[in-house]
Amino acid sequence: MRNLLFDVARGLAIVLVAIFHIVYRTENGTADIFLKESIWLVIPFFFIVSGYFTNVSAGNLLRDAINRLKRLLFPAVLCSVAVLILLGIYCAIFHAYDFRAWSLDVIATYLRPEFFRKIPAFARYDLINALVFDLVSPVWFVWTMALTIPVFYTCARLVNLRKFWQVAIICAILLALTFGLYDYRNDFSWSLIIVPVYAAIMIFTRYLREAGLVEKILAYKNAYIFAVFAFAVHGAMFKTWGSSNIFMNEIGTVGKFSVFAFFVQVFVGAYVLLIFCEFLCCVRYLRKFLRFVGRNSLYFLLMHRFFAAIFSDLVGSYIKSGANWYVEFSGEVFVKSFVAFVLSMICCSVVVKFCEGKCLVNC
Repeated sequence: MRNLLFDVARGLAIVLVAIFHIVYRTENGTADIFLKESIWLVIPFFFIVSGYFTNVSAGNLLRDAINRLKRLLFPAVLCSVAVLILLGIYCAIFHAYDFRAWSLDVIATYLRPEFFRKIPAFARYDLINALVFDLVSPVWFVWTMALTIPVFYTCARLVNLRKFWQVAIICAILLALTFGLYDYRNDFSWSLIIVPVYAAIMIFTRYLREAGLVEKILAYKNAYIFAVFAFAVHGAMFKTWGSSNIFMNEIGTVGKFSVFAFFVQVFVGAYVLLIFCEFLCCVRYLRKFLRFVGRNSLYFLLMHRFFAAIFSDLVGSYIKSGANWYVEFSGEVFVKSFVAFVLSMICCSVVVKFCEGKCLVNC
């Protein structure tokens, strides 16, 4: 399979996520709606890529899962520790952020807040004023992926990944489990509840690879025309069925059906993303940059908000507190936030390049 295309697509996905997190725009304006729809498209794409490239052997299940988790958790922990310490120091100097607030914030962010709310000392902690929680919130992705991987390995061993009917049954069970968790375990955060549906996405992707369908779909002679149609379908699903709400604390505007709509929408969107990236690959320097970001997507995901927070604070005395929080929009706010985005991506690139030279990444 063309790893270049997948790397470029992952790079574009991270860039869109960074824009969504950093750059201010009018709430529910054209740009905002486009970014929201793009995010629901690109975040599940990482699970499609993971499913495609994760081998399911006949070896030891626990060993395979642990080895896969090591490749995810080592860079995540390494990057997170550095970000948390540096961000805590910055907030202490410029925002009178004391050690107690920092330590409570770290626990509420990197350990699961829904568990610690049952402890009186943490139940009183107000996440609304938690700077670290607001600025490094993309860590939810690591939690979700870390829990999805063992579920994927376990379910993948239960079925023959070359037989569609077996794959369809296990995927249906996982999707049903997702809305079951919404109904009966709503004290969990959505980043944990959506684990089964992401495991289903990985399993179905693996079936597509085993059947050799991915290459055939991407090589289809009218792929570009079909991608335009697929993009329209994706947009219609996003606006009509409300499956974007699978990322929120709601199941979606059409209830439990939203889980199944989301599952379909993910693969439609992934096809559009890959075909679009074939055009981007024609631009040499853009292809080179996006491939670099894609190959180091986890580091960019965990660091971009850190640098953006500092630059936003320095140039405008404001810090964007969350992906769906907005301030009063103006041209000045947009320019400052866009500058923060550009500087954030540059700093992420410099840090990753430095770490590559020291053999700290891609080892």
